[in-house]
Amino acid sequence: MSMALAKCCAAPINAKEGAEAKSWEDGRQIRVVRNCKLIKHSKYAPKEGNRYDGIYKLVRYWPETGRSGFLVWRYLLRRDDPDPAPWTPAGKAMTKKLGLKVRYPEGYEENKENTPKNGKKRKRGGDDDAAPEEKPKVPKKVNNEIAGALVGLIKKDSQNAKTLEYSRAGTGKLARPCHGPVLVRNLHGSGQRAHHNTL
Repeated sequence: MSMALAKCCAAPINAKEGAEAKSWEDGRQIRVVRNCKLIKHSKYAPKEGNRYDGIYKLVRYWPETGRSGFLVWRYLLRRDDPDPAPWTPAGKAMTKKLGLKVRYPEGYEENKENTPKNGKKRKRGGDDDAAPEEKPKVPKKVNNEIAGALVGLIKKDSQNAKTLEYSRAGTGKLARPCHGPVLVRNLHGSGQRAHHNTL
């Protein structure tokens, strides 16, 4: 159950049986926006896009078993807006008088022209609709350079030489990555060992 919607009804909350408002006008306002995808189920749906349909109030809500056998909550809304409904002749006249038009997002009309008439999207891979070739991904270069002062300390560190396995070419690059904690001398020469995790 949508508790937020049920709270708009001017009746006590009942999560088992639902409720009906004695005076539905006293309920909270609900602003309704309808989408064109609703056209299969409702004659009030717009032909295209979304449409603001005005202020409604909740009259009652109740549980019902749906087509799949699951519990579904139904809500009865009643229009409570001073302006005429947009699908009525008065509403259409008001829309025309105010000069309201359908607004499309950028690229909508071009995308609509490229969509087949049957509403199904074309699958990629056909001869006439070949996908553009993708560039191979170049692996990112990882900088394994070690500061010169640190390279000198690592060379002097005979205790951890086998664990570190740095290249002896003097470039300061790792021959292979090390795993686990490695002890490295403090750069300030204090003689203390600093704990350093390598990747």
